[in-house]
Amino acid sequence: MRQSQQWSFVGNKARQHWLWYGYNTKNGGVLAYTFGPRTDETCRELLPLLAPFTVGMFTSDDWGSFGAFIEKYMFN
Repeated sequence: MRQSQQWSFVGNKARQHWLWYGYNTKNGGVLAYTFGPRTDETCRELLPLLAPFTVGMFTSDDWGSFGAFIEKYMFN
């Protein structure tokens, strides 16, 4: 599974909106998603949505929230 984000802006770049999602890299398709700023809080919103799925591996950028929260939500 790949966890990632994409961003866009409304009006100007100071008003960024992020799409956070978990993607099944083997079969394709989005497993779960949420919208919000690139904050710990939004990361914490996405991870419980992914908990029902069997996740063998995460890939993401090295943004700190992923490392801080993935283990707590997915592997306990």
